[in-house]
Amino acid sequence: MASSGETALILRVELPPALEESRRLALLEDDSGLPAHVTLIYPFADAEALVEPLRRKIETVLTGSPPLRLTLTGPARWPTVLYAAVEPTPSVLALQAKLSSAFPEYPLYGGMFAFEPHVTIATGPLSADERASLSAMASLPVEVSVGFVDLIEKTNGSWTTRWRFPLTPAVRVLVCGERLRGDDAAALIAVDMLPADARTLAEILEVGQLEIESVMDVPEGFSLIVVDAAVGVGPGDVVTMPLAEVAQPGAVGPWSTHAMPPDQVIALGGALRGSLPAGMFVGIGVAEFGLGEGLSPAVQSGLPAFVDALASAIRDLASPVP
Repeated sequence: MASSGETALILRVELPPALEESRRLALLEDDSGLPAHVTLIYPFADAEALVEPLRRKIETVLTGSPPLRLTLTGPARWPTVLYAAVEPTPSVLALQAKLSSAFPEYPLYGGMFAFEPHVTIATGPLSADERASLSAMASLPVEVSVGFVDLIEKTNGSWTTRWRFPLTPAVRVLVCGERLRGDDAAALIAVDMLPADARTLAEILEVGQLEIESVMDVPEGFSLIVVDAAVGVGPGDVVTMPLAEVAQPGAVGPWSTHAMPPDQVIALGGALRGSLPAGMFVGIGVAEFGLGEGLSPAVQSGLPAFVDALASAIRDLASPVP
């Protein structure tokens, strides 16, 4: 990244303070203002090409790309680069592939190198600055959350952010139940227990009772998960079923504990929406619905498996295997 007017698409990451200080000290002068980042496309469009139609195209390409929760590890080194590796790589690879497919006229690094997610800490031969960076990398591994793709531009020798594109979840989770009706609270409690990475990937809505409007309102391009306590299943048993199967006429399955059977709600909501979202029903068999807090022993015992099933459904729908 040398000449004025250059641009790049990046994921900006936040490093531990000591490592960030070492990274800045080790930067070359012509990289002034360059944040810690994962490069997605460089070089990108000339600065003169940064017009509204291009901004809208990038925005469209990134629609449905969820926020990322990454782990930086290291130290790692290529012959002239000290860097932090980025894990897990599949989510970043998928995002970079989506952008590369949309903008084949801008091959990463001019087509000279394959994409390997990383955060550059220092470049060049081992120096006093790099030795300080190696020491500071003792703060790794560290988890970072990334909620934006930035388009950065080099102007007058310094890098600045020109455009910022939010990464938004493309999985909606409708959580049914009431917290003060015994086992009916199981879905709500399971959502409270979700790992942070799964929560980041989904838009979670507590709806109490599943309604036709809730299915109709799922945005185009979103997947849907309905999570609820269920009858017709052994107490504490966990069941998952594709929504398309739940919506089949006469389907036999683990029905929700709430008023209108989910096959009717999902089928009608999908019909009125125009199409049924891809997605899953995730439920747990229940035993008690008396007023008051607290789950029955069987449901309490099955709760970890329920949480795992829900988290897996979110991850699978957020990052489908091609």
